Amino acid sequence: MVGLTGPASSADAAPEDPTAVEQSTAATESQMATDADATSTEDQPAAEEQQVNGDQPATAAGEGDAAETDATEAPVDAAAEPVRSTLAVEVTDEAGAAVPGVGFELWLESNGSTGLQRSDDTDADFDCTTAGDGTCIAGADASGAAQLDAGTYYWVQTETPDGYQAPEDGGEPAATITDDEAGTVLDPTEVTLAAVEEDEGEVSDQATDETAAADDEDAAEVDADESDSDEETATDGERTATGGSDRPAALNSEDGAMAPMSVPGASSTDGTAVINVNVGGLRTGTASNAVSGLEGVTLRLHTGNSNGPSNPVNEDWAECASDSEGDCSFTVPETQPEVGHQGECIRGWLICWEYEWIVTQPEGDNYDTRFWVLQESASDGWYANDELVVGQNSHSSSSYQFRTGSQLRAGQTYESGSDFMASGGQQTSSGIWQNSIANPQLPQTCQDGLNVALVLDLSGSMDSYLGNLKNSANGFVNALAGTNSSVALFTFAESAPRSSGTNGQNYPLMAIDAGNNQQTISNRINAYSSGGGTNWDSGLYQVAQSSTHFDLTVVITDGNATYYRNGSSTGGNGSTTNFRETEYATFSANAIKADGTRVLAVGVGDGISGSAANLSAISGPTPYSSGTPANSADYFQSSWQQLASVLSDIAKGATCQATIDVTKFTQTYGSTTWEETPGWAFDAEQQTGTSTFASIGDGTTGTEGSVEFTVQFDTMNATTTVRLTEVPNAAQQDLGWELVADRATCTVNGAGVDVEVNASGLSLTIAEIGVNDHVSCDFYNRQVLTPDIEVVKHGWDAQANELTSGSSVVSGTVITWTYEVTNTGETTLHDIAVVDDQVGTASCPATTLPPGESMTCTASGPVTALP
Repeated sequence: MVGLTGPASSADAAPEDPTAVEQSTAATESQMATDADATSTEDQPAAEEQQVNGDQPATAAGEGDAAETDATEAPVDAAAEPVRSTLAVEVTDEAGAAVPGVGFELWLESNGSTGLQRSDDTDADFDCTTAGDGTCIAGADASGAAQLDAGTYYWVQTETPDGYQAPEDGGEPAATITDDEAGTVLDPTEVTLAAVEEDEGEVSDQATDETAAADDEDAAEVDADESDSDEETATDGERTATGGSDRPAALNSEDGAMAPMSVPGASSTDGTAVINVNVGGLRTGTASNAVSGLEGVTLRLHTGNSNGPSNPVNEDWAECASDSEGDCSFTVPETQPEVGHQGECIRGWLICWEYEWIVTQPEGDNYDTRFWVLQESASDGWYANDELVVGQNSHSSSSYQFRTGSQLRAGQTYESGSDFMASGGQQTSSGIWQNSIANPQLPQTCQDGLNVALVLDLSGSMDSYLGNLKNSANGFVNALAGTNSSVALFTFAESAPRSSGTNGQNYPLMAIDAGNNQQTISNRINAYSSGGGTNWDSGLYQVAQSSTHFDLTVVITDGNATYYRNGSSTGGNGSTTNFRETEYATFSANAIKADGTRVLAVGVGDGISGSAANLSAISGPTPYSSGTPANSADYFQSSWQQLASVLSDIAKGATCQATIDVTKFTQTYGSTTWEETPGWAFDAEQQTGTSTFASIGDGTTGTEGSVEFTVQFDTMNATTTVRLTEVPNAAQQDLGWELVADRATCTVNGAGVDVEVNASGLSLTIAEIGVNDHVSCDFYNRQVLTPDIEVVKHGWDAQANELTSGSSVVSGTVITWTYEVTNTGETTLHDIAVVDDQVGTASCPATTLPPGESMTCTASGPVTALP
């Protein structure tokens, strides 16, 4: 069972076989009468398997093991177990309504002085969080057995939901368990929470009041520690109720938290033991056990050794389906121990050294068997994560499967999180089996825009790339401009938000297109700094806690999680990713998706390269590939250089737009190579009538030879026809470029499509472009006019006499040289320069020369006699 655990009796211990005890005693007395010094040499020890690969150490055996003790020992009554209790607290508001999400610690009065003194009293090491009915129970172990001795206890409130006032110090309610009341069910301690008084500086619940948010952005900071409320009024810009029927069908607990466990009882009489796996759905609070149960997950036991599972156990008892509380229970038969007694002496004379061992109950086939637990199927609307990424420096995926503990004995119940699935190196788990909700689709609308939560990883590993992150985040916001969209900013590092100041705080939803908001959002992003570890769980759960409903959550991170939320503190060591950190992050992401919010996970840089299993767990199973619609992908892996483009694609794909990329290739005269070419202008037009087009933009290819255009749609199912035309400048025209019609190509979402090419008009046309399509078109131009040039050189003396071949000139005489340059080719020549290796660079009247035209260039200088 996941979540709150009510008081429950511990599993019955296996009773001794009275016949076996009686026979054993008789045998001992007979032996003593024969020889007082004789002792048994055959104790029949049970060989127990050692702990392997970090599995839970064996738990203590129950009283059913008494029949296995040395037969020479007379039966001794076990010491009476102390009678213990649990305590409950019930929280209501001033109107008497239940308040969920209130966290408590339980402290024991230890110093004899009334009232809590933390320096002298004792933390009882039990905490709980109120469920939907406003109650929580503390003082039970993982099996549900009560653990509180008689005494006075204080309820210390550690978490207060949004909208309520936290109690002042010294106001801890007390509860007393008397000796007479030990073991009974006590009435819950009643606590009433007062509502927070709203003042002028407090942000209105109306999250769409963006003008107020722009005027006083600090007043609108989101409280990262606010608790989720299960019932909220659905108003504009607010989260709709997530309890009850609004949750996915598999989440049947009305308040979103586990009810007391409904695990079938183990029976020593029938020789059965129970293995119970807790299956979780949504994070419902900040405590480590605040996870709702998930119904309908099917698990199966497999055989195997410490190296891993081998074969499934094809028995009905080896398969379980989680119930509405998330309990998936295997009732395993044949788990009884061997029971026997010492019989007649079979070897010895005056001293007997070997006795016959008489078995009265054979050991069960499954006694102390260790199984592997694997998932077979997920609930409707959910998917399994069969692998998760673990590790410290080099991250690799590891199969999500767990081996049960070293004991399996009749009459006992073994719980995940305590008896197994708790420790195991990098496979260390929370003890709560994870699954993910299918990623919701974005709203089918183009006019209203989107409410977007942008969640930024500001951990220390971002230090060298913070500029890239800021530029890309700003580009994402800019790409949403003009779409009536709004954005909220959330941050995380070791905790969330990263800080309470401008270098790391959260900001509420703000309309991008209103006033100067786009610049305000940019200023906030640019003020962020980095530092600390990586806590996906806390970063995501603060979005789930927000009262604002988001259509889209985009989380950007450069590494796998090394921390998780554990009440008011963090768990994890900050350097290693185990199953546990990602499990909690998955539960938090599920809480976001359960509200109908699509989650897109963006992993950037080397810290999250390789397996994307963890990104998939918090978003969905579909990766992004270049050229495909961004809106159809669940997660993205990119380099820092690609991040800006990826985020831009996400923004456009999410807001009823299509992207068209045009790349220009040229082949100069005489060359066989096609090169991506900058400096070419293009016009993009959208068809508006049978033969009419209207411009949607123009641009020039950049250093990579590409230019991008965007098509905006009014409805989700709209399509359009686009015409792209290259517009060569005068110099490009003079060089004689020709559009090569048979090489012009276009793809839509990576697949080739037919295009209509007008070579003389230097254009191509693509039809049936739709919302979120990614179109790529390539234009090819070949230089077809032949360039040629002729240069004739003449020499003139000071008297303007032309020097002829064989003329004598005195060394040192200054001669004027003329160069008649003629364009004898078919294309205009550009950047003409005449350089004489004897004189130097000549002076020309122009640098451009059309076909058939000439010009005269001049140079002068003294002549030098040749040796």
